[in-house]
Formats: sequence, structure tokens, C-alpha cells
Amino acid sequence: MDQSSSGPAAAHPADPGLSHQELRHELRTPVNHIIGYSEFLLEEVADLAHPERFTRLQAIVATGRRLLSLIGETLGTDDRETSEALATLHGRLRPHLESIQTNCADLEQVALAEGAAQIVADLQKIAAATASLADLSAQVQHHETPISPAQPPDLAAPTAEQATGARILLVDDHPLNRDMLGRRLQRLGYRVIQAEHGRQALDLLQVTPIDLILLDIMMPELDGYGVLEALRADPERRHIPVIILSALDDMGSIVRGIELGADDYLPKPFDPVLLKARIEACLVKKNIHDLESDYVKQIESAKRRTDDLLHVVIPIGVALSGEKDFNQLLERIVTEAQQLCHADGGTLYLRTEDERLRFVIARNQSLNIAMGGASGKDIPFAPLRLYDAATGAPQTNYVVAHAALSGQVINI
Repeated sequence: MDQSSSGPAAAHPADPGLSHQELRHELRTPVNHIIGYSEFLLEEVADLAHPERFTRLQAIVATGRRLLSLIGETLGTDDRETSEALATLHGRLRPHLESIQTNCADLEQVALAEGAAQIVADLQKIAAATASLADLSAQVQHHETPISPAQPPDLAAPTAEQATGARILLVDDHPLNRDMLGRRLQRLGYRVIQAEHGRQALDLLQVTPIDLILLDIMMPELDGYGVLEALRADPERRHIPVIILSALDDMGSIVRGIELGADDYLPKPFDPVLLKARIEACLVKKNIHDLESDYVKQIESAKRRTDDLLHVVIPIGVALSGEKDFNQLLERIVTEAQQLCHADGGTLYLRTEDERLRFVIARNQSLNIAMGGASGKDIPFAPLRLYDAATGAPQTNYVVAHAALSGQVINI
């Protein structure tokens, strides 16, 4: 037996203070970037004059998926088997990583010849993610604590003005994740708002209307589980659908997210077609909820108006049958109408036989005006003609005359 493998350190050679779940997350993240950008570029080059020159992108996608498979096989459930496999991980990944780097270098030359600067930039991101994975796997093989690669400068967040669809809040601590997914969402016509961590996401939710949240789990400040708990405790925002997008692919993480209120879960790297379908399904669900909420509000509003009318109309009906003083009855009609409409003033006219509107009551609380009706004060204003004396045309330039002639309610 090789004595060098019998000590405690050898039993867990890749135990750098990270759990296997966390280590799998660290190793899968650059692979997600390799696959994600490659798939996105396949869509982008389809619009170029010679998309056939970029067929190597398909090879990069296939190689990226092979890398995911190797990482999944290596980080199994048995600690000892996993530790032994990690010791050879770098050597198993290396030929695939070299293949991706070679394809990226060749494709960069093609993109330069096509004058496609954005494609060159994205190929460089794929190459950088490949180099990052090589460094991480080498650290693991040498029993060193994996150091998360320095994240690139934060990329310009897609703005709401760049699209006209639903507002999607993208919450992820990695700039490349936000850039890659944000651009894909914009391509689908959505408006994208970005947050670097859970705390920033909750702050944005307080000031920005959001239709859907795409949520990472492992983040600084406040992780995805914390965001879900805060949403569940917020009655105004708990209805916002949440799709978890995470490199954590174990069943425990999935179950916990769903239990905390997530509507769906997709592992990274996500399938673009499946992501689009899940987003659309969640937005349909939210639209139905919003319609139901609007209907409930309309019903409640109508009920309140009905109750208000009943409290006014029934007493006035009783008064109509019992009130002997005509002025008192008209006074009550005006004051009750003011209260019902929350109006500062009110005026009542009577239509005369010579087609005029005679002032009967005029009230204004803030101006302390009370004329006609039960006040006993005469109203010094002349009646309003309903029709022009010379032409006989309706006097529709007066609002009250127009209402009297048309029988319509006019809101000003």
C-alpha cells in the first residue's frame, strides 16, 4: 500500500474548508459561463452573413457539457471516493479545456475577419472562464484551498428602456452570470433590472414594480433563501413569481427553495428553451393573479359605493315621503350629495317652464357660502338660458346646461 495515502490529509485531500456542495458550485460556475456564452453566440452568429464559419461553437457547447458530466461524476456522494477522484480531476479536465481554448482562439480570428467585435469579446469571456476552471481544478488537485477567481468588473446592466416587456429582476452575485442572462432576456423582449445580492434585491423591490424574479442561491450579504423568506413575509410582494437559477443541483437545495415559496427551479447551466417556457408560464400565472386582484378591488369598490348610496338614498327616500318643507328637502339633497362626492361645494338648479336653470341652492364650505334653500338668503345670480335667445341653439358651452340637456353625468 502506498503509505502516502494513508494519513488523515490523504483521506480528504480536497477538503479545503469547502463542502463538496460548495466545491461543486465553484467548479460548475465557469462551466456555466462556457456553455451559456457559447449557446448565446450560436444565436448571435445566425444573423451574420456566414454563420457556417462558427460551427466550432457547437463543439465548445458539447465539450462544456462533458466538463459538467466529469465534475458531477467526481463530486459524488461518497466522501472517500470523491476525495480520491478530485486528486485526478485536473488531469481529466485538461484535454477538454485545451480543446475549448484552441477553438476560441480560432473563432476569434474568424470573428475579427467578420468585424464582429461583440463576438470577439464573448469568446474572450469563454476563454477566461476556461482558464479559471483550469486554475481551480489545479488547486484542488494540489490539495490547496480553491480561491474563487477574481470577478471581472461589473458589466453594464441592461436598462428597462432597452425593452418593452415584463420587468424581470435578475439577482446574482457574479457579473458574467448577470451579463449573459440579462442579454438573453433582453433578446426575448423583457426589461431587466439587476441586483448583486439579496439585500440589494429587496431594496429594489421597494421602489420598482417587478413581474418576475430570477434568483441565485449562494450570494453574499443575503442569500436566495433569505430573499424568499423576506418575500413570503411581505403581503404586497409575496405574489411575485420566483424562479431559482442555481449551480446547486442537489435535491435538498431544490426542496428548500420550493418550500420557501419559489415557483420553479432550474439548474445552471439552464436550457434556453426551457427557461423561456418557465418564464412565460410564471408570467401568465402572475397576470391571472393581477386580474383576480383587480376584479376583487373593483367588486369591493362597487360594494362600498353601493353601501354609501344605500345610506344616502334610503334616508332621503324616507324624507321625501315625510318632509313637508320643500326647501329643507332640497337642502338635504345637496348636502348629502356633497358628502357622498367629498365635494367642497354644491349647487342645485330647477328647470323653469321658459327653459332656464334657476339657482335654488348654492353652498361652498371653504368660502363659507350658503345661499338659497333653508338659509333664507336670496341668490343674486340670473337664471341660465338652456337655449340661445337669437338662434335657439343649445347652450352647451355651460357645463350645467349641457348636463341638463343631455341627461349625462359630467365629472370635472
